[in-house]
Amino acid sequence: VTGNNILVGNSATATNNHIEVFDLLKQYTLKNNQKIFCPLSYGDTKYKKSIEKLGYSILGEKFQPIVQFLPITEYIEIIGSCSIVIMNHVRQQALGNILSMLYLGATVYLREENPIYIFLIKNNIKVFSIKLLEEDSAQLEYQLSRDDVEHNRKILQQLYSYEATLHKSRDIVSLLAS
Repeated sequence: VTGNNILVGNSATATNNHIEVFDLLKQYTLKNNQKIFCPLSYGDTKYKKSIEKLGYSILGEKFQPIVQFLPITEYIEIIGSCSIVIMNHVRQQALGNILSMLYLGATVYLREENPIYIFLIKNNIKVFSIKLLEEDSAQLEYQLSRDDVEHNRKILQQLYSYEATLHKSRDIVSLLAS
């Protein structure tokens, strides 16, 4: 992670609960160069337009919707500038983005009801509840320590590395063959 920007959600779908996050962020005084990136390149077109309009209305010029598909290097550059990630989904969604951002060293906030939050906490990965932001928007200043980033990376590698995936796949094949 190379910046102090904020990433909100992963798509133009109502399950991102964007409005709740925007209301939360409007209480926070953004730093001069800080932006709020909001991927809206896929999903519901009507919803995208309403969230884009609302985002500008609530957050002003700091709001940076991503409304079209970008080359992967450009997208990675944008999300890599986000040290804070807020995924306000109740259901499992955006797992690839969440895992990528954790690996990159971002501080990730999820809803406690989200099965991803439950899974990550159970596996001792350092993520945070959105309730913390609701209680104190100053939490948006928090950055993971280098040790926390390395800790998260180690666990993610144990869970999702090529070797771990191969081992799990072999286990499944063995189980099905017996």
